[in-house]
Amino acid sequence: MEGWVRLGRRVAAERGRHWRSRAAFARAAGLSKRVVDDLELGRRSNYAETTLAAIEAALGWTPGTCLRVVQGGKVQREVDPSMVRLMDAWVRLPEEARAMLVEIAERAARDGRWPGR
Repeated sequence: MEGWVRLGRRVAAERGRHWRSRAAFARAAGLSKRVVDDLELGRRSNYAETTLAAIEAALGWTPGTCLRVVQGGKVQREVDPSMVRLMDAWVRLPEEARAMLVEIAERAARDGRWPGR
């Protein structure tokens, strides 16, 4: 169980940087809050491959990372978790909000800094 506790701690740390709550992370990952609770608290070790894949996708980890961490390995990233969150929200945004976000991103990239800093 030590490996699953290690994974739970790592998921909790990463989730805490990008989502305010386990419930929000669970929604983003397409999982139940109970599954996320169990995983983060190291309560069990019998997760479906699809569950681990959903965790990896939501956190931007490469496939197989959960089991790698359980076995003592390191996280490997596939995409930025912030991008995953943005893509999740993007589909629910009206066109005006999408246009505004694109404009902000292009301006920040062009200027090399965030406005107001």
